Amino acid sequence: MKEILDKTITAAFTGHRRFDYRQKDAIKSRLRATVIESYEQGYRNFISGFAQGFDLLAAECVVELKALYPDMKLIAAIPYTGHSSFLFGYTRQRYNHMIAHCDKTFTLSDHYFDRCFLARDEFMVRNSSRLIAFFDGRNRGGTFYTIKYARHRNIPIYNIYPQTTMNYG
Repeated sequence: MKEILDKTITAAFTGHRRFDYRQKDAIKSRLRATVIESYEQGYRNFISGFAQGFDLLAAECVVELKALYPDMKLIAAIPYTGHSSFLFGYTRQRYNHMIAHCDKTFTLSDHYFDRCFLARDEFMVRNSSRLIAFFDGRNRGGTFYTIKYARHRNIPIYNIYPQTTMNYG
C-alpha cells in the first residue's frame, strides 16, 4: 500500500507486547512526554498498530492527550480484519475503546497472511516521519524489524525504553 497520510506531521509507535507492568506508570510518563514534544514540533497524527502491550498503551496516551490538544489524531493500522478476535478480557475492552476513539482506521488486509504484521509495520513507517519506540535492543521480533525498516528509510527513532543508551534519531 502506498503512502496515504501526510508523513511530515505523522509519527508512529512500535514496541514490545510484553513489558514489566510494574513499570507502566514510568513508561507512560516517558511516552506522554515524547508525544507532547512531538506535538510541539508539529506532529498531529499518531499511528498505532493496535497490538497488545505498548501499542495499546500508546493509543491510550494519545486519546488522553486529545483532551488537551483537540487537533491531535489517533490512527489505527490494523493488520487484518478480525485481528481483535485474538485479544481477550480487559485487553479486548481496551482495544475496542481505543478503536472507538480513532480518527482514522486502516485495515490493511481482509484476511490473515504470514507477513501481515510486518506489512502493517511497513505501512506505519512509510506513512510517518518519526518513530516512537519501546525497544529493548534485542535483535528479534516485530519491534526490531520495524526499527530496522525505519533506519533503512532514514526515519528518526525516539526510543523510550528505560535501560538503553541507543540513540536512533
